[in-house]
Amino acid sequence: MVTVLGQKVPTGASLTSLVNGFLLTKRTECPSLETNKYYEGILKRFLWYINQNQLPEDTRLLNEWHIREFLSYVSSQTNRWGMSGNGSESSKNKASYTTIHHYYRVLKTFFTWCVNEEFLKESPMVKIKFANPKLKIIQPYTNKEIQNMLTVCDYDFRHNAKFLASRNKAIILVFLDTGLRAGELSGMMLDDIDRDRGRIHVVGKGAKERVVRIGATAQKDQETQDTLELLTKLTGNVNEAFKEEQSMGISKGKMAICQLVNEKVPCNEPDELASLLNNVVTEHTFQGWQVQPSVYATIKRDIIFELAKYAKEHPEVDLNPDDYSKFSQEAMKYVEKHF
Repeated sequence: MVTVLGQKVPTGASLTSLVNGFLLTKRTECPSLETNKYYEGILKRFLWYINQNQLPEDTRLLNEWHIREFLSYVSSQTNRWGMSGNGSESSKNKASYTTIHHYYRVLKTFFTWCVNEEFLKESPMVKIKFANPKLKIIQPYTNKEIQNMLTVCDYDFRHNAKFLASRNKAIILVFLDTGLRAGELSGMMLDDIDRDRGRIHVVGKGAKERVVRIGATAQKDQETQDTLELLTKLTGNVNEAFKEEQSMGISKGKMAICQLVNEKVPCNEPDELASLLNNVVTEHTFQGWQVQPSVYATIKRDIIFELAKYAKEHPEVDLNPDDYSKFSQEAMKYVEKHF
């Protein structure tokens, strides 16, 4: 089957131009950034596949078998999209049926849009059918597992990690009380919390707003107040940290490295060591460095070298060989996020 072109599209209109038009429409109709990124990511990979396999860029020449070949590539190939190094982890293994179904749904939505906008008279997806994936039953944490997590938070609080412990305990308690999505909780602001009524204003999927309660029964009133107090304290600490960062001219990356040094390295001058490590990182990082595996390896190696050099000059830094490797691995998590 050859896709029939509608009257609006000039002869030779490219698939790329229609994808860009579809994404523009989605951005104007849907305010959710994550939803738009979802559509864009899948369609950009579809364009990559078309280009790599020299398939027709002219939309009127695409047919159902081109689509089937693409979905077969998604389902059967490892190391997809020509990616390697950091950021390619999700494409290294074969895709699950749920992932393949996501690609099917997006392509179906895109070609349906082409038909509705009279760019095409018929979609190449008409004869392609995918059953909905089976819902996976997620086993909840047991009471003992939850208590263990809270115990870890209490331990951290008593051992010089008060901010981290407060944050984690607040997150766990709010999840237990409300069932919020991770994205909803992470986007919560101080003004969203009504402590007097025990309510939180939430912006969820599709930018939909709702109000949830913390502590549904009278027996949980104290836990409700404790949770809200933790959240309020957490937000206040974050705001103060941002103010301090701005006044001192310290980057988030350097603050993260300082925190890691304080937690992992026994030394008398943690700020000095953190500054040296920060210099190592900034020397090698630049816009887009994360997609170059050699740069990642170089930074990780130089962090170990700098830490070993510092330990040699400062006897109080008592680390074994495994500690250097573990520290560099932890440090690279912060480096990838903040540099």
